[in-house]
Amino acid sequence: MTQYLFPGRVACPKPDVHDRLQVAGCPPKAAEAIVTLPTRSRRRPLRSGSRRAAVRGAAIIKLADVKLIFWTARMLPLTAEIAQPLKVLGFTKKSNTWWRQSEDAVQVLNIQKSPFGERIYVNLGIYLKALGTETNPPERRCHVQERLEHIADPGLWDEIASAAANTEPTSALIAAVVQDGCGWLSRLSTLAGVRDYIDSDASKNALVFASVRELLTA
Repeated sequence: MTQYLFPGRVACPKPDVHDRLQVAGCPPKAAEAIVTLPTRSRRRPLRSGSRRAAVRGAAIIKLADVKLIFWTARMLPLTAEIAQPLKVLGFTKKSNTWWRQSEDAVQVLNIQKSPFGERIYVNLGIYLKALGTETNPPERRCHVQERLEHIADPGLWDEIASAAANTEPTSALIAAVVQDGCGWLSRLSTLAGVRDYIDSDASKNALVFASVRELLTA
């Protein structure tokens, strides 16, 4: 019978892998993907004590493979859908947060799941380089903070408000994040843009640090 290995160098028959992975905390989707990974062959066994084990005729599952599949299975559907468009727009990513650099600011976009249910929120932030030195700040430390529903097209309110962690995002929601959300970040990527925004009625729902107002009036 073909043997399969997963972290810990434990060999077990294929039918047991799925159950063992789930007992170890691996989501069902990730466990299923790991079970179906193709068999790999090795020309020679690794030395004793190596981090990876070699068994003749076995499928070798590297820890990196498991981490990648485990993380992908737990990724929010919206995060998965917007990852590539945001990469094309120049954002870098870690977990559910993206950053894009400009001369005056770090633009931040974050997907947050509610701790009280399945609803998700799209947080936007501007971190001014004149007020700090962080290169990848969390959204909560941004000097100007907004939520997507406050700056997007009013006609998209229902789409944004109904976004949930356990459902696939609609094309309208994806467009709201990529177009409206990123457009807002672009407009506030300069000190002049931040000043214009704060002076307008559009900022009535925004959280603006007092230090920003002091900087702009200095």
